[in-house]
Amino acid sequence: MTPVGAANARGVEAPHVLHVDDEHGLVDLAATFLEREGLAVTTATDAETGLDRLEDNSIDAVVSDYDMPGTDGLEFLAAVREDYPDLPFILFTGKGSEEIASEAISRGVTDYLQKETGTDQYAVLANRIEESVRRYRAESELAETRRRHETLLANLPGMAYRATTEPGWPMSFVSEGCRAVTGYEAAQLTSGTVDWETDVIIPEDRVPARRTVETAVEQGEPFEVTYRITRKDGEERIVWEQGRAIDDGESADVTVLEGFITDVTARERNERALRTVSATQRAVLQQVTDGVFVVDLEAGEVLETNAAAADLTGYPEGELVGSDPKALLSAAETALADLTSAGEADLELPIARADGSPRRFTVSCSTLTFDEHRRLVLVLSPTE
Repeated sequence: MTPVGAANARGVEAPHVLHVDDEHGLVDLAATFLEREGLAVTTATDAETGLDRLEDNSIDAVVSDYDMPGTDGLEFLAAVREDYPDLPFILFTGKGSEEIASEAISRGVTDYLQKETGTDQYAVLANRIEESVRRYRAESELAETRRRHETLLANLPGMAYRATTEPGWPMSFVSEGCRAVTGYEAAQLTSGTVDWETDVIIPEDRVPARRTVETAVEQGEPFEVTYRITRKDGEERIVWEQGRAIDDGESADVTVLEGFITDVTARERNERALRTVSATQRAVLQQVTDGVFVVDLEAGEVLETNAAAADLTGYPEGELVGSDPKALLSAAETALADLTSAGEADLELPIARADGSPRRFTVSCSTLTFDEHRRLVLVLSPTE
């Protein structure tokens, strides 16, 4: 007997077959020969018991006789299809006719095989079973892969797509995330009812976006591009797109793209506001008459300074940025450490200017936290 889950002679997991036939001798004989062919077999002698076996066992295929008392093979097939719509079902019958075969096909039978005399028929039956199970497993695996893929796409914060570089960026596939990004249904984009280039991308960004994509494609590189779109409700949003050209083996005359588009409006607006604030801060900083140093405590280097700091120390402003503040305050390194640990203090310290001449300054220190990073702010005021 071939154990369920064991590999057969061909090195693949042995199909587990439910064989239903009301003739005890024939069902046992068939089980013996099918097991010799490397199949695992569970038997039943009526349809009702067969349905119970289906619930209690992991069955890969059903083989059933047609002419059985009570529930015949076609009625059994209909009952199986209610709960197992894709499970391989082979009608293996001694009473065959075109009418029965036609009815079986209409009810979703996988295969139809006429019983014959002799034992060679079981090798044929085993072959039909294995082929049906192979297709069933492959289709089930493909369906599961598609399901996982669709689940992944549905949970991504954006829309996946497949398109060509033809005018309008015609799309053959769009994930359901397009509704959140654009307000349009996927079918509106894939059918061409909505044109991505002329209906979605705002006019000013169409040419720059196309140029970026086509340049990357010509160079054989992936692309990234940010542009503005108009949603179905008229709202303007900013999106970020990444993708690359692919060879799909079918579209020889056009360039096919696969990529992902996500809404980055909030991020872009925050970054724009941050740039505005930073520019304002720099402008204010340059108006301060005291020397100001902003130090990254983790990196131990000057991040930003002002023109007054350059004038007071004699170092070019560009030379101060990126330098170690301890080098500037070498004569008072211990005091600087005290300033840093104290968090806020004022000290009078001698500082050597670029030309080597000493000059005394009042150094005010405070530590601040920006975006979870500690910064040390030093303000130098000359004492004379």
